[in-house]
Amino acid sequence: VFTSPNFIAISGNTLYDKDGNELTTEIKLKYYVEEFKGGVYGDFKGQILANFDYMYGEFYSFRGGMLKQKQGGKWGALNSQGKITVPLVYDELTDFDAGYALGKREKKFYVVDTDGNEILIERNDEITYIKRLTEGLAPIELKHKGFGFVDTLGKIVVEPEYRSVGYFSGGFAWVRIWNKKIGFINKKGELIIEARFAMAKGLDKDAGLALVKNSSTETYWSYVDTTGKVFSFKIAEKYFGFSEGFAIARLNDKYGYLNNKGTWAI
Repeated sequence: VFTSPNFIAISGNTLYDKDGNELTTEIKLKYYVEEFKGGVYGDFKGQILANFDYMYGEFYSFRGGMLKQKQGGKWGALNSQGKITVPLVYDELTDFDAGYALGKREKKFYVVDTDGNEILIERNDEITYIKRLTEGLAPIELKHKGFGFVDTLGKIVVEPEYRSVGYFSGGFAWVRIWNKKIGFINKKGELIIEARFAMAKGLDKDAGLALVKNSSTETYWSYVDTTGKVFSFKIAEKYFGFSEGFAIARLNDKYGYLNNKGTWAI
């Protein structure tokens, strides 16, 4: 299954849009969840963007308009025309988002753009772990400190003081403090939703809701909104997290989609 916010391709040549309408394409899209050993990449109009041979090494799925490549133990990235614009020099390279990724080479950590330009991240010698960017911020871990966030200029904008953190979505990210409770912060690092949950998942920016549990022993998840209000819908037997404004729910062994008002959309 090959997905984007607006399209789904289900094997072969058949593409469907988000309303279930069948589209036409002239090529067979080959998509692998973890890696490519050669193959054809195409856009949603059936245009071939690039055709890669197995000799180039391992290829991974497009993220942020860039295709990560690994060869000889080093990471780089290609653009949608198949041109290597980020050289194969990185020991670690995150997925791209809005033109930027984080990378590590020669024991130094950088913000990397799609042309291969680098910005050295501040407090570099303290960094022990990097994750991908979302909404212009990426989680990083500092030695003997904890997790915080760095921006695309290489500046640490949320002080590394958390046991663990999630990704930003809709301006919010979950954070686990050292007593193991989870709350949500904004991009200034301000705790907007009190750290009182035992478990949480990322906020869906379209629905404005995130899954939470007050205890790890609770059977069912609840939802929290951006004001900190916690509630549950009573329309189905089981609920899943929201994505792009909709959540899968099950009733009488049948599945459909709920909107953020708790009514059936599909």
